[in-house]
Amino acid sequence: MRRNVIGAGWPEDSALASFSADSYLREELDVETHGPLGTLWVGLGLGAYFLALTWLNLLLGHMLTPLFLIPITWLQDALQQRRQRKAK
Repeated sequence: MRRNVIGAGWPEDSALASFSADSYLREELDVETHGPLGTLWVGLGLGAYFLALTWLNLLLGHMLTPLFLIPITWLQDALQQRRQRKAK
């Protein structure tokens, strides 16, 4: 006989009542494994992913910084020249 983990008050044919302690324990013992090669494969994939992510972040920082700094210096130079013209 299967015990209802949910407790009293739930109808036996409901989806929640189908979760019982016996089926939970039986499924808990069935562990899916892919072995050491699967673990190494996933480790290599994750390592490549994070290496590419780090490289991309470094590349973006290296390439985007001048795109913002150079126009800002042009703007600062133009403002400084305007102030010098007004001071004369």
